[in-house]
Amino acid sequence: MVAGDPAPAPPASIAPGPDPAARTAADGAAPPPPAPAGARWSVQMGAFAIPANAQALRERLALLLGAPEASVLPPELRTPRIERHGGLDRVLIGKASERAVGLRWSRLLERYLSLPSVLFAH
Repeated sequence: MVAGDPAPAPPASIAPGPDPAARTAADGAAPPPPAPAGARWSVQMGAFAIPANAQALRERLALLLGAPEASVLPPELRTPRIERHGGLDRVLIGKASERAVGLRWSRLLERYLSLPSVLFAH
């Protein structure tokens, strides 16, 4: 380094992405309701007031998750479904008994599909 040269910038730290369960309606996803006792956890890929929109997303995800390349994912993450909760049709994937498993699945699906998700307790 030569006198008068600005000091090099410190390396940028890589912070983990936001917790999928912490996303809110401001992010474009309907906020999941509080977890009931003995909840099951699913990855929510979308929530819609119009059922046709939920069906369209479920069909798109079914194509992506049914492709041969998706065989790297666990079988329980390859079948999207629609469930109605809180007046919305929610596109869900998987059903885990532990929140930590649901969070792992959420991160895995976000990386594979390049789509945001939230953790949904039901």
